[in-house]
Amino acid sequence: MPHSHRPGLPANDADAAMPEFVPGRTVTVAIRSAVGVAAAITLLGLIVFWPSASTRHASGSTLFPDPPIKARVIDVTSAPCSGTTEADQVPCNFIGLQLNGQPL
Repeated sequence: MPHSHRPGLPANDADAAMPEFVPGRTVTVAIRSAVGVAAAITLLGLIVFWPSASTRHASGSTLFPDPPIKARVIDVTSAPCSGTTEADQVPCNFIGLQLNGQPL
């Protein structure tokens, strides 16, 4: 005949019913209150931060209002990242640019 045994219980208590955890009224009220407050704050945030018709734009032209800056890569140097040494073997690529004819 197979024998069932729950780990951590003596063999003679293995078939005894385990007591069910029932949270007290204070714990239940606290959890429900926390969920209610979180839901209310979320709803308030949705109302306050919802985009209005005045903030919507028909075109994406105002996303980048300035014209693009033309740059040219003049060199790429590999060296250890700042805060590391060559022994750490953390390579970084440092890129030299030229903007409007002036090297950076």
